[in-house]
Amino acid sequence: MIRSMTGYGRVQGEWDGFTMAVELRSVNHRFCDLSVKLPKHLFFLEPSLKKALQKRFSRGHIDLVVQLEGTGRPLERLTLDRELAQQYHRVLEQLRKELGLHEAITLSHFVHYRDLIRTVESNGHLEKQTRLAERLVSRAMDALESARSEEGKAICKEFQSRVRGIRRSVDRIKNRLPRVIRA
Repeated sequence: MIRSMTGYGRVQGEWDGFTMAVELRSVNHRFCDLSVKLPKHLFFLEPSLKKALQKRFSRGHIDLVVQLEGTGRPLERLTLDRELAQQYHRVLEQLRKELGLHEAITLSHFVHYRDLIRTVESNGHLEKQTRLAERLVSRAMDALESARSEEGKAICKEFQSRVRGIRRSVDRIKNRLPRVIRA
């Protein structure tokens, strides 16, 4: 059976006020070329998703896009590293004294230290999202495979139609051949 390298698969799932959509697009390419776009907090899934795609598809340029939208509870919460903030404050205060500066240390001095505020997962959401993403990617791969098969059937029909046209032309040429030779 002929399978096309061109196809599209899209699935979505809902969970706890969020909608996750997974799209797979495939076009002709000599090798298996993968592009994966994930929400930032799911970047760690990229290697395993690429491996799953390579297991199912041997050729084609394949784009995987996972999008998350919704109004549910936050997936992450912010946390302040108080101990690190105190260390920064002590160092800045020491620097202020050593340089003889009179300006007081304010909150604006801390905004450039990105490691003071971190995001942490809230209530096991990441684990649930991970399972949902993996399940939806698997379903999207099924949809893409189905689309590629359907496109392959259409290509096969087109080839068969063209072969029939060529055969009719060959038959007409064979029928005219004796007259052409006599002429």
